[in-house]
Amino acid sequence: MSATGWTAYRQLLLQVFREETGYRMMKRVTWLLLGGVLLIMAVSLYFNKSSPTKGLLALFLFVAVPMWCGIFLKNATAQNRPEYAVLVPQLRTRLMRLTTILLIASSLLLSVPIAWIFGAPGYALLAGGAMSLYILFISRYQWAGFFPALIALPVAKTGLADRLIPALHEDLGQAATSVLGCVMLLALGAWGLRQVFPQGGDAHWAWFKRLCRNKDAARAPAQALPVTRLGEWWQAKRASRYQVSLRNDSRDGGTPQRMMMYALGPGAHPATYIASGVVNTMVALAVLAVAHGRVSASVFVVMGTVMQCSVLLILMMYVQGVVDGAIRYRTEQAIFFLSASAPAKAQVNRLLAGAMLRGFFMVWLAALVCVCCIDFVIQGEVGLRGFSFMLAILLLPLACKLPRDYAVAQATDKSTSWTAVSVPYMIVCNVLLSLVNARYQLPWFWLAGVIAVASLLALYRRWRKLLALPPVMPAGRLAV
Repeated sequence: MSATGWTAYRQLLLQVFREETGYRMMKRVTWLLLGGVLLIMAVSLYFNKSSPTKGLLALFLFVAVPMWCGIFLKNATAQNRPEYAVLVPQLRTRLMRLTTILLIASSLLLSVPIAWIFGAPGYALLAGGAMSLYILFISRYQWAGFFPALIALPVAKTGLADRLIPALHEDLGQAATSVLGCVMLLALGAWGLRQVFPQGGDAHWAWFKRLCRNKDAARAPAQALPVTRLGEWWQAKRASRYQVSLRNDSRDGGTPQRMMMYALGPGAHPATYIASGVVNTMVALAVLAVAHGRVSASVFVVMGTVMQCSVLLILMMYVQGVVDGAIRYRTEQAIFFLSASAPAKAQVNRLLAGAMLRGFFMVWLAALVCVCCIDFVIQGEVGLRGFSFMLAILLLPLACKLPRDYAVAQATDKSTSWTAVSVPYMIVCNVLLSLVNARYQLPWFWLAGVIAVASLLALYRRWRKLLALPPVMPAGRLAV
């Protein structure tokens, strides 16, 4: 390969690192994950429990490697614009080659911990290759992210894997099965690369436009556009309550506080998040009902706890939706404050913060009720575990993110990254879960009470600081 070719590949790869915001965030998340793994290992050793070193390190690789592969593929697909794919010589080919090398490297990295834990390096290589292909396909088809969940239960219930894998092992052996599987993965990967890197045309333009509109989906999930028709139907259902409320208040004359919240967009309406929490809880209860009696008691409890965490994520989504909407809909806010229903300037901050916090605590209480319902299935009796209450209380500090000076927000500013909020929370949840698995008794309700009091005191301080500021709406009007 010529020096020019090496330089071209190097420049394509360095684009990931030149996107400073995303690169800094990925570094922070990676260090947080590594710190969380080391903290869990330290907690296990402190309580004289065997530390699952292999499993934790494997978990770190299973999260970090797909994450970095995903950000590279996101950057690579952005470089493969429809016009560039046709007009720039060898751009698409070089991106495909670079992606191939990256996927092979990720397959090897992911197969190492699998072989370390379970042995059978040939099968471990197949598993690593399958995971790399999964990363490739979900970068083009987001709906493929649900594929493992859709096939896991039927495969487990029918015992297909337990019959098929031993049969292949006995008939062909590990080496032949691994070679055959690698050939199939390579063929599927070659087809997948052509789907991820199309070469212009109307279909490429349509997909790229949707990709651009969803560029900030990781920062504000509530604002993301759906990628399937089912997603479009569900988003329309979620937005219907907002539209009905806006129509009724516009016709009957709503209070200035309610009308001001509409100027923050659909992402600031709590009913959509409450509906999502209810749906997630119903799905979780159905999964737990199917799993009851088919898995061990400890696995059943862990499943329930993970589902509780997923339900509680709606609170993060609400905070992200409100903060992002306050900046995104600054033009609508300027128009609203010219209307007759706008509040007096002296009341803007108090009414705005009050409406935001009222919606926050409505979503928090709804999430707590959903957690109680899952706890009922886990325990078999009505009640709330101290650990589950702690998971809910840990989200109260997010309320302090709502009272802020939106007037000085830059027009190009976005809300705090979704990953920056969710990853630390999940790390803390895993640390607490390791304490539960160690059977170490902690006064969960007392600890949660301390965190709740500290969070409310910090929130009161932010409230007082906000009231001393000039009107913080419309957003961005004082930005320099």
